[in-house]
Amino acid sequence: MDYPMAMPPVPAAVTAARLLARDVVARQVGDEDAAAAELAVSEMVTATLARMPEGPGYPAVLVAFHVDDGRVRIEVGGARAASDIRSEEAAQYGVQLLTASAAAIEMLTDEAAAVRRAEFGRTEE
Repeated sequence: MDYPMAMPPVPAAVTAARLLARDVVARQVGDEDAAAAELAVSEMVTATLARMPEGPGYPAVLVAFHVDDGRVRIEVGGARAASDIRSEEAAQYGVQLLTASAAAIEMLTDEAAAVRRAEFGRTEE
């Protein structure tokens, strides 16, 4: 099942996404992975907000939970600001820190958006 949502590009989105991630992962995978998901989503939403344009009328932070057979994949994305001067090396730093928390984590970027993805629970072997 998929649970997509759009959150306003405001700091409160971090808290809302973090609490929702903890709840979804705890129910589907377990409490140990829920704590890691909470940390990962907090970092992913914060990093997304840091790259987005500020002010009313800008695109939302997109958060999607994909639940499938004991696994939860979380994707966070949003539009990049035209003045985004962070290097890809700096953007990858948070992803490197989170690698220890998630079974799988990656960041995809293009001219318009950055998408961060983390997966918790059973992994394919």
